[in-house]
Amino acid sequence: GGAAGGRGDALDGRVDVALPEADEAVAAAPRWPRIELIGVGTQQHDGAPVRVAVLAGDRGVVHAVPGDEVLEVYRVTRVDADAVEVELVPEARVFRLTLR
Repeated sequence: GGAAGGRGDALDGRVDVALPEADEAVAAAPRWPRIELIGVGTQQHDGAPVRVAVLAGDRGVVHAVPGDEVLEVYRVTRVDADAVEVELVPEARVFRLTLR
C-alpha cells in the first residue's frame, strides 16, 4: 500500500510541476518584441489633424499612425488621445496599450 501511495504522490508532483510550465509557455510571449505607448501627438495630414502614437520598443522610439507596421509584427489599428490599439499580426490578435 505505501509504495503505491508513494508513486501516486510522485505522479501528482510531476503534474503539479508540469502545469506551471504549461501556464508559463502560454502566458509568456518573449519572442515578440516589447512595445509600449509613451505618448500621443498630432500631425497635419491633408490639412486635417491625425493622431500619432509614440511607441517605445527594443529598437528605440517609433512614431506611428493607423495602418503603420511597427517592429515587423505589429500594426497600429487606432490611436486615441490616451491609448492605441495594436494588432499582433502573426496571431491576428488586437490589444490596447494605454499611457501610464
